[in-house]
Amino acid sequence: MNRDPLPVFAANVRARRNALGLTQEIVADRAQMEASYWSRVERGAIEPGVRMVTRIAHALETTPARLLAGVEQPIDGPAPDRPSVNDRAVP
Repeated sequence: MNRDPLPVFAANVRARRNALGLTQEIVADRAQMEASYWSRVERGAIEPGVRMVTRIAHALETTPARLLAGVEQPIDGPAPDRPSVNDRAVP
């Protein structure tokens, strides 16, 4: 699976918020951000950094990994000079 991570992340954020029955304003407040920023995250209009992803996950009572579920590999695949995770030997 080679999916663009931004729309996957945005859809997972929106689905989690809806599953919790919370408004954008409530979760934005929990994450200490403006509601307009939260709205852009859910629309995939902004690419939050690692720290912001962590704050979003905490506001949604989940983990960053769960919000990134469905993103199996980088958009461009593994770096050409390094083997993919699947090519590495597992002890």
